[in-house]
Amino acid sequence: MDDELNAALDLPQQIEPGEFAFTFMVDAGDGPSAQDITFTWDGSSSATWRQDISEHGGDLSPASSSPAYGWISWYNGTGLLVAYGWPDLNVDGWAHLPGAAPGTASAEVRTASDSEDALLKPWTWVLLARAIVHVLHGNYPPGATGDSYG
Repeated sequence: MDDELNAALDLPQQIEPGEFAFTFMVDAGDGPSAQDITFTWDGSSSATWRQDISEHGGDLSPASSSPAYGWISWYNGTGLLVAYGWPDLNVDGWAHLPGAAPGTASAEVRTASDSEDALLKPWTWVLLARAIVHVLHGNYPPGATGDSYG
């Protein structure tokens, strides 16, 4: 993976239930860009989130801001369900990403033995954040399903 994409700012050393935010890099098809995300997680198998382009991304005007909001769920332990609303674009949508739940082998979190351990690891949340941005931009991995309305 490109070193630039491995960058994350304000990433907590360990994740605990509650609200936490960080800036991460993602390439959603137009080259790497910095994104801000805030998660609210109560320790269960779901979380809410707010995502927007980051001010750390360069010469952006305040008008570049276009936040999206939603929730993620991995109740079945293997798949990741992403639901979102993007008010500035008048779009709502969802996606189901098989095998993308925290701690599953295909979620790239191979050091955690199970979902519970994986959720305490900061990089798990970076991967979840990237999955959200990919869904927002319609970049579904093979086998995923989803739709948007608006």
